[in-house]
Amino acid sequence: MGLFDFLKKKRKKQRVNPEKELKATIDFLKNSPSDIKQLSKLVNVVDTLRKSRQTNNDLKREIKEFDKLLKVYRFFQDDVDITGERIKRIARLLKKEAEENKLEQEWQNYIKNDENWNFDW
Repeated sequence: MGLFDFLKKKRKKQRVNPEKELKATIDFLKNSPSDIKQLSKLVNVVDTLRKSRQTNNDLKREIKEFDKLLKVYRFFQDDVDITGERIKRIARLLKKEAEENKLEQEWQNYIKNDENWNFDW
């Protein structure tokens, strides 16, 4: 047994709870407007500072504000990535359920071949 096989065996299949995943996604989307508003405000501050920069002190202030922007953006990006994984888990579950329940072939083919369902984006 190779290392890859060992690691593959050790990895437990995570059971997908669509209701839990959808609730978490809804919560993320409810909170997103305030995150986006905060990011937008920080981007505008940095943009204004950049346009009016004349001294090294102005540059330092711009860097400090951009540092705040980076931190907020990082957390937002992490949340987006986690939500994306939730959506992918639900999609994989639905594909599996379509096959198990012998859904009409037209639907199975659509899900199997559509780039969105296969995450080719």
